[in-house]
Amino acid sequence: MAQDNGERVISNKKFGRCCKELAGILEADEFEPLIRVWADNGILFMTVGFGEADEYESDEHVEAVLTIDHPVFYCPFCGTKLQDPESIEAQLSSEGELIQ
Repeated sequence: MAQDNGERVISNKKFGRCCKELAGILEADEFEPLIRVWADNGILFMTVGFGEADEYESDEHVEAVLTIDHPVFYCPFCGTKLQDPESIEAQLSSEGELIQ
């Protein structure tokens, strides 16, 4: 499985059972996928954009690339329903992180 700086991507058998295309994306090692399961909450997300942010580490200015992610409700390859807004909201609120 591809890693997202070792912090966000996990192997998850919950997703990727619907078709070989999604399974291949989630298990890819050759590239950085734009569809992935977040390790901290087990929700399937797709990156829909990129942005830049300024960060400061030990008085050193660092430009960072931000990803703009959105939950995936249906498989983009076969159309199978994978998750719904209610279950995602429940999962995020149980962790104390509710997306506004």
